[in-house]
Amino acid sequence: MFALWCCLLINLRLTYTLIDIPDGASDALYQTVEAIQGGIAELPCSLEDKEDGDSVYLVLWYRREDRTPIYSYDSRSPRVGGLPDLWSEPSVFGERGTFHPHLVGTPAVLSVKNISKTFDEGDYTCRVDFRQSPTKYHRVRLRVIVPPGQPVLTNTNGDPINDMVGPFREGDTITLECTVKGGIPAPRVHWYRDNILLDDSDQVAQGKSMRNSLTILHFHREHLNSRFRCICFNNNLTVPSEASTRINMIFPPLGVRISSEISPFSVGKQYIIRCISWGSNPPAHLELNWKTGLKVPPGPGAERGVLKPLNITREWNSTKATVIYRPVLTDSGSELACTAVNSEVKPTALIQDSIRLQVYYPPTVRLEIGKAINLEDLEEGDDVYFECSVEANPPPYKVTWLHNDVEILPRGSGNVIMSNHSLVLQKVQREQGGEYRCHASNVEGDGHSEPIQLNVMYAPVCKDRKDRVYGVSENETLLVECLVDAYPSAVSFSWFFNNSLTSTLLNKDLFSSSPGHSVLSYTPHSHMDFGSLLCWADNMVGNQKHTRPCIFHIIPTGPPESPGECRSINQTETQIMVQCRLGYSGGLPQHIHLEIYSSSGYILANMSGI
Repeated sequence: MFALWCCLLINLRLTYTLIDIPDGASDALYQTVEAIQGGIAELPCSLEDKEDGDSVYLVLWYRREDRTPIYSYDSRSPRVGGLPDLWSEPSVFGERGTFHPHLVGTPAVLSVKNISKTFDEGDYTCRVDFRQSPTKYHRVRLRVIVPPGQPVLTNTNGDPINDMVGPFREGDTITLECTVKGGIPAPRVHWYRDNILLDDSDQVAQGKSMRNSLTILHFHREHLNSRFRCICFNNNLTVPSEASTRINMIFPPLGVRISSEISPFSVGKQYIIRCISWGSNPPAHLELNWKTGLKVPPGPGAERGVLKPLNITREWNSTKATVIYRPVLTDSGSELACTAVNSEVKPTALIQDSIRLQVYYPPTVRLEIGKAINLEDLEEGDDVYFECSVEANPPPYKVTWLHNDVEILPRGSGNVIMSNHSLVLQKVQREQGGEYRCHASNVEGDGHSEPIQLNVMYAPVCKDRKDRVYGVSENETLLVECLVDAYPSAVSFSWFFNNSLTSTLLNKDLFSSSPGHSVLSYTPHSHMDFGSLLCWADNMVGNQKHTRPCIFHIIPTGPPESPGECRSINQTETQIMVQCRLGYSGGLPQHIHLEIYSSSGYILANMSGI
């Protein structure tokens, strides 16, 4: 039974070879199918051209030049499970071929793996036999494409070009060559800059190679990091092969700018100063310099504000530097420059921007005496003038003068003249001696000068400008004190007794002296010793004899005179104030006694006082 079945199957295969394939029409009737060598080819064959209710009986595949089937799909004798019988010529497709008859919405296909251009390319015919409908033929032309190899980039000397080429400078020129080997049909070789087509002129190289040369004239800044791509392709089924290189360039900075968050600056505070450069590759190096050439930060002893580096950032073509600035007053008017340097560009490329610093600070005040004035030899009646030097920014809006810490106010007349930063004392008097300062104010604060002590020399004068009266009895000893003002202090004294009959210089044994002070011990023994005591002092300026001496009247003691011109003032229901003019005291301290009586003679108040 098994032998009989095999015999029938062999006879069936032989029957296939007897079927004639009509020549058909021209090549225009062929459906062209492309496949990549080594890939999968899908040869279409429509199974839909049948009458209603009909079914596919047999599908046979032929090579055009061969009338023997190379593949069959036979539903006449289903296998176990009702599946059609499939057969493939081992010498042609063998296990590489698989027929797919039940693709939804598309023709059935014969799928062939591992396609070879040499072995598989050509024309194929699909014969479809229906159980009732006429036989149909479908012709397929298979083209097997061999992709090109990987392109290689070189320069004009044939040296390989890597992922990056350069660095170039602006205006440079370069030629890039792209060569690709193999590929059927011959590949196309195109040049792109990023995604923009530059050149599609293919050139045949030696052998089976294709080449395309690209010349880039006059590099510009925008070429930096551009990717020049060589694209090679000969079909639409595979991804084109590609080789590329990126352009590296160096060029000087385009600009630099230095700025601060606020201006003007104030001494004692800190500020942020920023500098930014752009347009340089590689990013520029930034240097902050004083226009005088002093590098920042300044060296020891440099009278410049402190600039402390805070942060430096570099991006692809820009550099940003941030510093903390603490100004000093000597910075005002100076220029701080930021220099952007690209040392890769020869000669070294640099550009600079600067700002003029305006630094505000409170007044620094210095008081000076006139050059012709000798403070060690200044006497009453001399002229004195002061100069107040103020260093401040902004200029002071007010300058005031102080005498013993009390402001000197301008006067319409007198011997004090204030003009701008000057103070003039004409014919200076002793009371104008003391400490002098000048004071200046601006928006940043106040400043005081160191004081100048003005010592005005003058001859002695009595501290008590009124004559003193002393009542004393005969043979009673009296201590009389003479006090004088003088600068420098009085160092010697003279005492005189004077009355209507005589004027006598008293013996030095009767009095003691110290600077500005003398005490006389005086005892009247008879009525001839009552009169006036005169005290003179002298110093290096002069003698009190040229002015007025201190006078002390010595009189005999007696009863005081009665008060007079008494009257009540400020009288209310509860109090009364009485005012009287006192008479002569009699030469001794006197005491006042007050008694108030009612109209009936009753004493209302009784009080005593000095």
